[in-house]
Amino acid sequence: MEIQRVGLVHGWRWVIGGFAIFRRSPLVWIIFVMILYLAAQLALQLPLLGFLLMLLYPVFLAGLMMGCRDLEMGKALDLGRLLAGFRHNPGQLVTIGGANLVGQLLIGIAMYLTGGSELRAILAGQEGGPDAAAVTQAANRIMAALIVGTALSIPLLMAVWFAPLIAVFDNRPALAAMKLSFAACWRNLSSFFAYTVLLIGLIMLAMIPFGIVHPQQNPGAWITLPFVLPSIYASYRDIFRDYA
Repeated sequence: MEIQRVGLVHGWRWVIGGFAIFRRSPLVWIIFVMILYLAAQLALQLPLLGFLLMLLYPVFLAGLMMGCRDLEMGKALDLGRLLAGFRHNPGQLVTIGGANLVGQLLIGIAMYLTGGSELRAILAGQEGGPDAAAVTQAANRIMAALIVGTALSIPLLMAVWFAPLIAVFDNRPALAAMKLSFAACWRNLSSFFAYTVLLIGLIMLAMIPFGIVHPQQNPGAWITLPFVLPSIYASYRDIFRDYA
């Protein structure tokens, strides 16, 4: 598969493209997101369900991307597309999900080892309160943990970004799909930087009216999903347009 190199402005075009796909069937996209929101809230109460959802994330995403393909071809989008990934190369999609899950767990361990002890000390507190030196040391270690987590998360995200789409549309095995995904993101870093900045800005604006709470519980973060999810397909079509 030939990976297209696109310019910085394409990051904005992906966002616009996602919104255009959303406008073709807004009600169904809103229902999709409501289902995902309820599943996420349930996962907060049942951690094992959270691991299962992370494992199956590529399967659900692949189904939604096939829905984008339907809309692009002038077909109707139906709710059954959410489960369509279970009928198209599901083994490789679950493998991608497993690789992502293991990667996330390893990143969590790395962050915990980097800043965990200081964080525990602050949370536990000391009699009379922690001294200033302890607070400063803890802040430095926690910042280091965040840097480590970010540095490790970006390559993993690059590897899984297009992988479900490549697996379902081109029938590639999981490892090959993840390699192609990473290569595509690496070749278009400037576009993805612009795209990420735009999405973060839009999501933050949507979250502000609901106060500062965890994104998974903030309705504003979910309001943007009906066009954020289709924007993934828009980026795939742009970079792999000769094969999509």
